[in-house]
Amino acid sequence: MYFADRSNAGVEVIDTRTLTWKRLLPGFKGAVHNPNGTVNNNISGPDGVVSHGRWLYAGDGDSSLKVFDLDGASTAVASIPTGGSTRVDEMALTSNGKLLLAANNAEDPPFATLFAANGNAAKNSVSKIARIIVDQAIIPAGAGLSLEQPAWDPTTKRFFTSIPIIANNPTGCNYGQVSGPITCHGGVLVIDPKTVTGPTTQLSAFNPANLVESATCEAFKRARGAVPTTLELSDFISGFDYIYSHDDLMMGVNPFRVADLKSIPTIPLTRGEEEEDPEDTPKTKKPSRGSQAGSRIRA
Repeated sequence: MYFADRSNAGVEVIDTRTLTWKRLLPGFKGAVHNPNGTVNNNISGPDGVVSHGRWLYAGDGDSSLKVFDLDGASTAVASIPTGGSTRVDEMALTSNGKLLLAANNAEDPPFATLFAANGNAAKNSVSKIARIIVDQAIIPAGAGLSLEQPAWDPTTKRFFTSIPIIANNPTGCNYGQVSGPITCHGGVLVIDPKTVTGPTTQLSAFNPANLVESATCEAFKRARGAVPTTLELSDFISGFDYIYSHDDLMMGVNPFRVADLKSIPTIPLTRGEEEEDPEDTPKTKKPSRGSQAGSRIRA
């Protein structure tokens, strides 16, 4: 078992089979104090800790990720800055240990960093893939909002990261821009590592065009090879479910499953004119489920 111990500026290693302390992995900032004597958690460390096989990863208060080889010495084999000024905190690994997502939750605005991790390799090669930011319409700068604990889901192959407060969720709510109680709700950020590219990937608002495209794909499936002539409620339900399981921010439920929307009319589909290929017979192209990396919000 491994846990962050700021009082001793290191990660404690405990053998849970014998319930004995094994060693301390040192080299962290420790508890950093404010002028008035209180601890400044934003720049103290260690913070988040995860491990896979022989490798342990821990965040520090100087915005760095430290890497330890548990089969080697107690000192870190690497310290990788994420480019912020506050702690690298909550983090999660993929099941194979080859990708790591870590949140700088005390930054304003906060951001996450996707790393290529070591997996089961015998030598360290951890490197930064990209910084992940969230559109300021969702997490405005200066409001003190945060990204929190991520988790890896092996079924969808995505990271799920909690966002406690989202601006304008619902519309007109208070996320801290005015005095008084916070009335905005939170959500869950969904990150597909395949869509993350360096140096920065921004996740932002849902694009309604993607729902129409996804529903159209469902219409083709419903038609079983024929060309559909309408988009029906069932197409929107299935299309939204697909987006809900593949897009970037989850908030609430599928609105097309609400009873009041059961009477949604069918929508006629018209085929646009396509230029014929002179060397081939015209073919009807089935729409693909296109995506914009980090460009959708689940409603």
